[in-house]
Amino acid sequence: MDESEHGPGVPTEGEAPARRGVCGVLVTYNPEAPLLDTAVSAAIRELDELIIIDNGSRPEGINSIRATVARVSQTGPPVGRLTVCYFGRNMGLPIAFNEAIRIARAAGHRFLLLLDQDSILEAGSVRALLDVYDRWSSRLPIGALEGWNEEPTVLPTDDFLEGYLRRHGPHLEPGLDEDYLATNSGLFIPLDRIDQVGGFDESFFLDAVDFEFSLRLRSHGLRVFRVAGARIRHRRGDPTELHLGPFKGAIRRVNPSRHYYVARDVIRTFRRYAGRFPLIGSILLTMPFREAGLVVLFYPDRWTHLRCIGLGLLHSLLGITGELHPTASG
Repeated sequence: MDESEHGPGVPTEGEAPARRGVCGVLVTYNPEAPLLDTAVSAAIRELDELIIIDNGSRPEGINSIRATVARVSQTGPPVGRLTVCYFGRNMGLPIAFNEAIRIARAAGHRFLLLLDQDSILEAGSVRALLDVYDRWSSRLPIGALEGWNEEPTVLPTDDFLEGYLRRHGPHLEPGLDEDYLATNSGLFIPLDRIDQVGGFDESFFLDAVDFEFSLRLRSHGLRVFRVAGARIRHRRGDPTELHLGPFKGAIRRVNPSRHYYVARDVIRTFRRYAGRFPLIGSILLTMPFREAGLVVLFYPDRWTHLRCIGLGLLHSLLGITGELHPTASG
């Protein structure tokens, strides 16, 4: 880590945000300035502290972060504490999350909320998560809660077989569902669960970090529940309009290196947990091939993406981890 900055907020009398030891972490990599402004402004209103960890952005990305921090700290509404850390290079999501866990513990927080740089936290979401935790933590083996991500796509590949992955049990209140494969954006973790299951696996880099953590919680007898009242607007990739005859909609497109990480680390997760959770494992196994199908159908530069998917599958078998070398995805 190269440096860190702090910007304490000053809540005004009469303000009633959720102040219950909730720390958020927003990991950035070459962020877009307007979107980052919106994400930080929305999150800081909800949290006791927001940690921004930059994963080796280019100078213009770092300038965007500093400009956002200055605007939020100086001209925004009353806020929680704002902490910014800069990594000199891209260390991957798990290392950034584990650094946030260390900072949150040192500050005495009880919960960590994971956010992407394109996650817009709706007002009242943290309160909704806390309320559910208070009502259900003594009755359910909660490993983590999860916000409800709203995305501008009608063909999301990661929510395949949602009827299986998210179940509403008869014993749960309306708006509370069990989620077998959580997503990073909006994952709300009691820090004492980290003591029980360990931090994020730093042999992963970008994708399947959340899947591996979800299944590790489940291996310890814990569960993840999605809370409908905690709303997050999450872009996740670049939405592209589709016109297929009478059908009109959108699909998210990602860069080739992202497809490499999906293929490599989803298959690594499958190999680790398929024996214990065969049905979930079978869904994980299909994911790179479903992504390949979408590439063939909807990507103009399909061969570059298919090459990265194939390379990711090969590296998952060879046990290769860490960051993909930039020339490998070109």
